[in-house]
Amino acid sequence: EIFAVHFALPTASVRPVGISAPPLHSMSSDGPDQKRARVGAAAPGSAASAFVFSAASAVVADGVAVIDLEHGETPQQKLPHGNLVGDLACFIDRRKTCCTNEDPLHPHTNALIGVPRAAAPSPRENALLCSQCDAQLLLEVGFTGAVNLRQLCFQAPADGRAPGSIRLFANAPHLDFDSAESRQASQEVDLKPLWRRSGGEAKVSPDACSDDWTCEVKLSITRFQRVDTLTVLVADNVDDQESTAIRLISVIGSRVHKVTVVPGVL
Repeated sequence: EIFAVHFALPTASVRPVGISAPPLHSMSSDGPDQKRARVGAAAPGSAASAFVFSAASAVVADGVAVIDLEHGETPQQKLPHGNLVGDLACFIDRRKTCCTNEDPLHPHTNALIGVPRAAAPSPRENALLCSQCDAQLLLEVGFTGAVNLRQLCFQAPADGRAPGSIRLFANAPHLDFDSAESRQASQEVDLKPLWRRSGGEAKVSPDACSDDWTCEVKLSITRFQRVDTLTVLVADNVDDQESTAIRLISVIGSRVHKVTVVPGVL
């Protein structure tokens, strides 16, 4: 299975995404003069910029991964495949991704940046994934193909609503809260000692709300090989707040099958 990244004119089964080059205007539902906002670009200087692709996002259709770029533009980061590790946002399938107990006003699309054709997130200062009825969240992330996972990166407000402990499941789709709490997890992580201020300093207290917290979770290499679905149960938050809030979730790893870049033809 070989995936191609190219500038070729799309067929009827592949709609252009990202910023379309002039020859793609006839295929665009947005009108010939309207450029669609690029998916996957992080705000300059934000924590997301370290993990998110600056190239436009990928769409997988009929076995081909297509990335639309401005004419003459090249990706600033190589796509993660094989031994190359990076952000897997462009290989997340929005149709297989959902979150139980999310606040409809603060959905999971706010925290997953760079997912192709996902709903546009809220303005970044207000873009949060928040729980609704209690502090728990059950996030299921589906991929367009098998991936090897290495790390999860979280960013959350420094007001005590950051996740406290999580349970991770590889290739266990369609879990509910009862099964996610009772069955054996692929990995369990206590995040409380891992949270750091965005600048890298150790978290001192939940009273320091001026900056976000970040944390990195290293995953078991043997337990997260050839993953099609990653399920994350957020069991609680660091300060026993009524709701949990997450600003950013980055999934780091590599795609199992090779991604081949085809030179532009425009």
